[in-house]
Amino acid sequence: PRERGRLPRRGTRTNDRLTTLILFRLLAAGGGGGGGTPSEGGGIGGTGLHIGPNEGDGAVQVNGIAFDAAGAAITISGMNAAEADVRDGMVAVVSGNVSGNTGTATSVEIEEVVKGRLEQKLDASTLVVQGQTVQVDESTVYGPGIAPAAPAGLTINELLEVYGFVKSPGVVFATRIERESSLSELRAQGIVTGLDLMAQTFLIGTQPVDYSGADTSDLPGGVPANGQLVRVRGLSALSPQDEIVATVVRLADFDDFDDAQEAEIEAFVTEVLSPTQFRLGGHLVQTNAATVFRGGTAMEIVVGVRLDVHGSRVNDVLLATKVEFESEVKLESDVAGVVGNTITLVGLPGITVTVDAITEYD
Repeated sequence: PRERGRLPRRGTRTNDRLTTLILFRLLAAGGGGGGGTPSEGGGIGGTGLHIGPNEGDGAVQVNGIAFDAAGAAITISGMNAAEADVRDGMVAVVSGNVSGNTGTATSVEIEEVVKGRLEQKLDASTLVVQGQTVQVDESTVYGPGIAPAAPAGLTINELLEVYGFVKSPGVVFATRIERESSLSELRAQGIVTGLDLMAQTFLIGTQPVDYSGADTSDLPGGVPANGQLVRVRGLSALSPQDEIVATVVRLADFDDFDDAQEAEIEAFVTEVLSPTQFRLGGHLVQTNAATVFRGGTAMEIVVGVRLDVHGSRVNDVLLATKVEFESEVKLESDVAGVVGNTITLVGLPGITVTVDAITEYD
């Protein structure tokens, strides 16, 4: 599995230039999910809930923890699956026992954020799939047959499965994209907007959803509400609106999971409820005065920020002991000047890079 949050090693290069070509990878949290030193990947042991992108093919490794999943109940898109079916970049929800950097999984659940037709390629890093804006970056994994492994390797109107995170209303971030030859069912995960109780429709992004015949028993009162994070399954209607005719609409929460002594969840903030409470994907997170923040402060927690939260799960609430900001900035240029602990770069006159005792050099 790739080592996230760190740059690949390169051979040493010599030249006669006084300036040096450098690449800054300024990780606000000191690394990706499960990053930092190996000891930070695991915890004190006991029952655990770990959610994040899988870090290998044919094995379950999430948040830096290698799980033995031989005896686990594994589902992908609600269907029974084997460990060999778990692929790099799929966002996995893993329950089990953890000790240090290893664990034994009892269940592994994987679902797409959107499954449907590629409608547009807005630019080199933004797609529209079934009404959802899909953002990609260099960490996004592409399935077999997609060449080049980038949006350029995709074709308008082809069918895709997208794994990743809901980022904000109508926007998802893709951790893995696979091509499909046919789809028996459309799927969408996102935040409800444009609810029409009379017509029994709502929007996820720009995608209309007709829930009039759907099983909505998982929703409070059996009715969707604007702002809810939901999962939708259904079929495409032959109509001018091309809506998804939903068969199931349910909350994208994890209230049916047991308490966990150790929990680590990587996702985007989808709702801020108070200075000490927010939703990370479908999870309610509670912070307090003892919570440690790395790479940012509590005031910087807003919708669309990617976080890696550590803590324990009690009564459907993740009690955060550590919150790590996953945002990063990357700049590449020649050095224009160095003064003390600050560096300026050629072509980027308005940006000053500051280094300190924990900066890593490569």
